[in-house]
Amino acid sequence: MLCHLFFRPLLTQLLAATERRDWQDHNLRGQAYEAVNMLIQNHARDMRPVVLEVMQVVLQRLHSTFSTVVVSQDDKEERYQLQSLLCSVMQVITRAVDKDIEPFCDHIVALLLQVLNNEHAIASEEAFMALGAIASTVEQAFDKYMGDFFPFLIKGLRNYADWQVCSASVGTAGDVCRALESRILPYCDEIVRCLLEDLQNPTLNRQVKPAVLSCFGDIALAVSGNFVKYLPSTLQMLEQAAAMKISPDDEDLVEYITVLREGILEAYIGVVQGLHDGGGSPFIKPHLGNIFQFLEVVVNENGDDPSLIKNSVGLIGDLATLLVQHAEEVSVYFRQNFVVEVIQEALRQDSLRDIALWTQTKRDTLLS
Repeated sequence: MLCHLFFRPLLTQLLAATERRDWQDHNLRGQAYEAVNMLIQNHARDMRPVVLEVMQVVLQRLHSTFSTVVVSQDDKEERYQLQSLLCSVMQVITRAVDKDIEPFCDHIVALLLQVLNNEHAIASEEAFMALGAIASTVEQAFDKYMGDFFPFLIKGLRNYADWQVCSASVGTAGDVCRALESRILPYCDEIVRCLLEDLQNPTLNRQVKPAVLSCFGDIALAVSGNFVKYLPSTLQMLEQAAAMKISPDDEDLVEYITVLREGILEAYIGVVQGLHDGGGSPFIKPHLGNIFQFLEVVVNENGDDPSLIKNSVGLIGDLATLLVQHAEEVSVYFRQNFVVEVIQEALRQDSLRDIALWTQTKRDTLLS
């Protein structure tokens, strides 16, 4: 941790640097705010009051941007860039101070919604991420903001032209689902509709789509058995995404498919765990062939990726847990050689041993 003697003076000087006359030179303003973020991320607990003081400065500066006189397009861009930087600092502060942010949330959310209302891509992207941080921190208390926030979320999910905004809104949708849990239900139909449209839209940058798939898992975990109504369309999209093949000659495609498979696995894990909580095992059985076929491809082609292997092993355990009452019908899937081999390989790796032991136990129970 930074020496306490220097923490406040450093932050004071950095904040002053962002308002120097030469702030445009060498990206001084952006670099100074980035340094502020780093200090706040690593602050000692007894420096929390100082961080909250900085938060008040940031909120005041963000508030003042809405009354700045704008004459030219350059003025407008300058304002949006500043809003983007201030929203970024608010996200960092929110995650750093955790529950201490709660008394200030009404003010923060109101300002962030004003930023979204301007519909500027860079500022909106940062505002969405800051709102996601708020939701993750206050959890179900975020429900009070959904009436005002939801229209902006839907607009963001449908922003195909500014794909970074769309991507940020997808991430925030996942944050909100995890925060609200079953309270997200009134908003689910529209969110799921938007996510399906994102996957089907050929003009949307493909980099957004892995996060979209993962978001289905967040929704399923949040609403449990209520996710059954979305299951046919969700599984269809997952199976279509899983069918993409790696072309060894295209490095960008190889990297993209690796990230895509991560999103598919996260979606399957969320769906299976959500169905388990809601008693939905009959709905997943017809799709086991496709799921295990996908798992085998991942194990064979991405066996050196610890994250993919961890999620693959975890999904096998989740499926065994969900389907233990249907052992006779499904045991053939769990007896496949690649299932045994990937669990054994995971057991040999320290970072994967715990999940592998759990999965091995669940598989043994199903096959016993």
